[in-house]
Amino acid sequence: SQLFLLLAIIVIYLFNIYKLPLDTPFLKMLISFLNIGAVSFVVSAVALRFAFPIISLEGKSFWLIRSSPLTVNGFLWEKVGTVFFPLLLIEILLVWFSNFLLSVTPLVWYLSLANAVLITWALTGLAVGLGAMYPRFKTENIAQIESSFGGLLYILSSFFYLALIVGIEVIPLRNYIQYGVFLKGRTSFSYFLPYIVILLLVSFFVFIVPLKMGQKRLAQYEDY
Repeated sequence: SQLFLLLAIIVIYLFNIYKLPLDTPFLKMLISFLNIGAVSFVVSAVALRFAFPIISLEGKSFWLIRSSPLTVNGFLWEKVGTVFFPLLLIEILLVWFSNFLLSVTPLVWYLSLANAVLITWALTGLAVGLGAMYPRFKTENIAQIESSFGGLLYILSSFFYLALIVGIEVIPLRNYIQYGVFLKGRTSFSYFLPYIVILLLVSFFVFIVPLKMGQKRLAQYEDY
């Protein structure tokens, strides 16, 4: 039933993209750029449902994992690999279909796909890491896990991260739009390189820090 609900959300989102009144190339490019953040926010909401509770859903059997040869670090990376590829598939499908409906330029295509991989990777680490920092092994209702303090912290953190990513990318994109419309601005790779480095560093920080903190929390957890 939840998969059908997810499919309905995707269809509604794509239908709204299709019905947007995009009369000018500038407006089309602007919507195409904002679409990157919108798609990523949809995926972050999906991650709240499927990635964030994945640690807590181990329930009382978590003691078996702690007593096995599997390390906490290996356990977390196994969970990251479990949810990363399904989330990436959802994001790429949304990006591909929405870009097709918007008839975007090749640059926006490449930017969207690169963002899909980078943002999904960061959100996966954020969701699994915060889920490990705030586990609720004794809760059987998954809705209570999502609505917990950890779930609220995740959705706020993911929103801030996506806003930061869009904010970083808006400066070089504005320069590109000015070049395409008014033939003013810079489009060399050296101009974009600092922004690419900043994006990678921010995403790496969002990915690795919650996982490390979650690993430390699970290693010390005894109430199961």
